[in-house]
Amino acid sequence: MCYGISALALDNPDAPDYVGEFSNRAKVYELAIQQTAQTTQDYVSAYAAYGNFLDGEFDEVYKMLMRYLDGDTQHVLRGSQQKWLKYRKAEFEFITLNWTMENFGSSSVIL
Repeated sequence: MCYGISALALDNPDAPDYVGEFSNRAKVYELAIQQTAQTTQDYVSAYAAYGNFLDGEFDEVYKMLMRYLDGDTQHVLRGSQQKWLKYRKAEFEFITLNWTMENFGSSSVIL
């Protein structure tokens, strides 16, 4: 005999909807990529704007989070983020070297 297990989550309806708010802010950039971009340069510009938006969002959340953490935890998070940024930089360098016109045609400009 099988029994279904249901789980109920407690949700505070008065709490800010950070995910929904982010999604609303991101829509402008996502629509620019999906609907506005017509040329390769349009795509490059739209993706660059979206990347800048995401970097700004990340920075704001990081600053907010750091205000709530104690010194030791801040130190660990800061170290983790520095490693992640180093990894991201290495990934972009790899992509730049390998995602070329010869290998990927005109889509190579969309990094």
